[in-house]
Amino acid sequence: MTGASTGNGFDADVIIAGASFAGLAVARELRGAGRVLLLDHQDIGAGQTSACGTTVDVLRQLDLMISHQQTADRLVLHIGKHTLSYPLPYPYCTFEYGQFCAALFEQSGATFERARVLGVADGNAVAQHPPGHPDGVTVLTRAGPLRARYVVDATGWRSTIAESVQPGFLVRSTLSGGIEAELPYREDGLHFWVGSDIIRGGYAWVFPCGETARIGVLAFGRTGGLRPAMRSFFTRLGLPPDPEAPYHGGQLPFVARSVMAGPVFVAGDAAGMCFGLTGEGIRSAVTFAMRCGRLLREVLTGERTGTSAARAYTRYFRLRRPYFRLMTWLQSRVGRLPDPALFTYARLAHPWPIFPLLMGEYLRASRPASAL
Repeated sequence: MTGASTGNGFDADVIIAGASFAGLAVARELRGAGRVLLLDHQDIGAGQTSACGTTVDVLRQLDLMISHQQTADRLVLHIGKHTLSYPLPYPYCTFEYGQFCAALFEQSGATFERARVLGVADGNAVAQHPPGHPDGVTVLTRAGPLRARYVVDATGWRSTIAESVQPGFLVRSTLSGGIEAELPYREDGLHFWVGSDIIRGGYAWVFPCGETARIGVLAFGRTGGLRPAMRSFFTRLGLPPDPEAPYHGGQLPFVARSVMAGPVFVAGDAAGMCFGLTGEGIRSAVTFAMRCGRLLREVLTGERTGTSAARAYTRYFRLRRPYFRLMTWLQSRVGRLPDPALFTYARLAHPWPIFPLLMGEYLRASRPASAL
């Protein structure tokens, strides 16, 4: 490992495991406050698994409009032979993952090392320590151990650090699975297909990004067997059932977990910060990561203790957890509805001002500006 010691045997003030949305957003908030070490088994901006769609507000808040691809001002829902178009009260957009990550990393001032994180040393003992314990936390990687005063787990749905501190933190039955491919296809708006003709207990989507679109399917509560649904969906769109473009995707949580595992701060998908039913996770990952970073910054600058930061972060999470629980509950109910009931449910939310009101609550549950 190349990390230089900060003194007292620490390789960094803060180690962030995971260098995607959450990890990079935490690092951004820590700029200039101490030595921050980002770890990931892939280069920054590599290994895209997300559909890379979020609110335009997220890109503006992070000064990342350079990565913007296409704005959508309406949501289009397809249910069987029916189509409903919903004007969005605030715009969404697609963005280029590599540019997003590279620009966010540039804002951070952190040091990056490519290393696969395996967990922490002496997890049982670490679990009993308060944040900022004199011994710190030793992160185990395939390239060797690294020690820091504070550690953030942003390793995605696997929650590698949190699981090693608190076995059982990861519950695989609370994961959904999604895959997609990016293909030449032009469209306007964010399009979703639900119903038994594509995939029951899930949805398909088309997210336009200029001359291409990200096209995929997601299944609630299961993570395999999605290729047949993808082939059927491609055919429905008039595309070859087996395109040459590579697939990407993975698993995503639909149940909020916790933002602390012993003394370890947890952010993004590692904390289950992904909405049930919609599967949206970038906005919530960034929001909670920014809050986490701000609190740790106050610790490093002497404005509060590690324990105080952990309590504030947990309080921030608990105030918003009811909405995450609501979305998990809706997924469990809506995902079982037959097509006629799905259409009735969707139509009830369609008239003005019901849809704008619902979307307003959806935004308030996780908005980057609230983390500042």
